[in-house]
Amino acid sequence: MTKDLIVGLVGVGRIGADHARTISTLKGIKELVLADLQPERAEAVAKELGARVSTPDDIIGEVDVLIIATPTVDHATHLIAAAEAGVPVFCEKPVALDIETTERVRDAVARTGNLTQIGFMRRFDEGYINAKRLLQEGAIGKLHRMHVVTGDFPPPPASYLKGSGYLFKDCTIHDADAIRWVTGKEVDEVFVIGGNLGDPYFGEEGDIDNGVGVLRLEDGTLVTMQVSRYNAAAMTSGWNWPATRRPTPSGSLSTWPSPPRNRTSPSNRRGSGSRTSTHASSRPTSPRSVRSSRPSATEATPSRPSRTRSKLCTSVRHSDAP
Repeated sequence: MTKDLIVGLVGVGRIGADHARTISTLKGIKELVLADLQPERAEAVAKELGARVSTPDDIIGEVDVLIIATPTVDHATHLIAAAEAGVPVFCEKPVALDIETTERVRDAVARTGNLTQIGFMRRFDEGYINAKRLLQEGAIGKLHRMHVVTGDFPPPPASYLKGSGYLFKDCTIHDADAIRWVTGKEVDEVFVIGGNLGDPYFGEEGDIDNGVGVLRLEDGTLVTMQVSRYNAAAMTSGWNWPATRRPTPSGSLSTWPSPPRNRTSPSNRRGSGSRTSTHASSRPTSPRSVRSSRPSATEATPSRPSRTRSKLCTSVRHSDAP
């Protein structure tokens, strides 16, 4: 019989507090333990949820599993500590801000065999899973190009930016991972450009709040993408796939959010991606099966994808310079 778990969460900011509230609703949780470098944030959420407060240094020795939702700059420290302690861990993306640190984490996980998962949740979303299946089955013919959109909202506070890796590493990394996962192809070329078009604190920190890019995959497939911190309708993500085989009169598929449930069907509106097409979830999801969902360490942090993601995001970070 599986025992109830003591779940730890380090980093009780914007997404961390959301994860804590979700975890508190799950069955099989014996205790929720929260930690943050700003103790008052952990204490406030702990009071709301009836959780216990620890410290970022001590929490690893007090829990059965760990959720990491700290600023990106601190991910590697907690991932390596969890690996050394043998504590299964789920960590928000990305693994780290540079290739070398990402590889140190990969090596620690490989050496210890610790169960480690990074929060690329689109791999588990019905819309993206079905898009991958349709592509593999040849239902849309050969993929020539795709358009990718990520809209974040509300914009993060200025205090969040410094340790985040900035817009491309923080937001577009989801698209970088999903593009490679769905198509099964690596990225050969990247060009991006961006600007500070909203609140000036983005530019003051050296970040941007809007960006566009063009990618060429290893088989020549062309990808255009756009990302913004100011998508006032809602946090959203979506793709449009012009198809060479016509599954419907529209001849295209799209992955777009359509709350309250996801469903998959070919686009039914000529000339544009429809909200009744191949849908992807509009919001990040928390780990809902800590005990039963057990991907292998090699699945969680594969060596080539980790390096490729880091290379991609390191490349695009500086390409908005004049």
